[in-house]
Amino acid sequence: MKYSVSAFLALVPVLSIVAATPAEKSAEAAARQYADCFKSGRVAEAYAMLPASYQKDIVTVATSFGAKMDPEIWNEARGIVGTLADVAVAKSDLVTAMIIEKTPTASKAEVAAAVVKSATALKSLSTKLTLDMIKSGNIKKIVSLPEMSAVGAVSKLAGEADDTATVTGAKELADGSVNVSFKNAKGVVEETPFVKVEGSWVPKDMADGWKEGMTEAKKNIESMKIDAKMKQQLLSMSPMIKMGLAGAKNATTK
Repeated sequence: MKYSVSAFLALVPVLSIVAATPAEKSAEAAARQYADCFKSGRVAEAYAMLPASYQKDIVTVATSFGAKMDPEIWNEARGIVGTLADVAVAKSDLVTAMIIEKTPTASKAEVAAAVVKSATALKSLSTKLTLDMIKSGNIKKIVSLPEMSAVGAVSKLAGEADDTATVTGAKELADGSVNVSFKNAKGVVEETPFVKVEGSWVPKDMADGWKEGMTEAKKNIESMKIDAKMKQQLLSMSPMIKMGLAGAKNATTK
């Protein structure tokens, strides 16, 4: 089974570089740095490790979205997200119970703390992340917001990533790629191939799907059209959505 990019980023590798080739050493070092950045919440540093063209693509997608999005609708959406975050904090016990059902091995205390941490960060992010910030294309500033790392607190516990996995070695292949081996808590070893793009090591599945993913994102943004009628419908729905979410604060069951 291949690790997804998100699962890989959550790993906490331990490097072993005995008798390794330069490519194997650099690929393992990149894996360790990516993982350490995300474990420590240094999202901006991880972003800076991406190939220059990848960073440029992300900026293009952000600015294109910012130019297409209606400011009033964006502000209403931020309000809805903030209300949802309030519900998660108010009913953190129920949210925790739902997560525990899917990940029974997780610590209830840790999950509960992560729920509140993520929801609080999401609330703050909904006020800080303005449309003008997105339009500016200053992705470094966005990913440097402390809320960006805190929002993922729950996903680390509820996701499929194995935080106990460690790097046990790397093997350079004939095509220049490097298979990095990870060993999980159960002793199962899995390999994640890395390739070098513009001098930066990235997971091969990321590299293989990057162009297609960016093309699809740009296509979706280009086709995004909000006419006057649709805008009015969306704006009129917002109060009802917020009211429904606010009512969830009174929920007594999952």
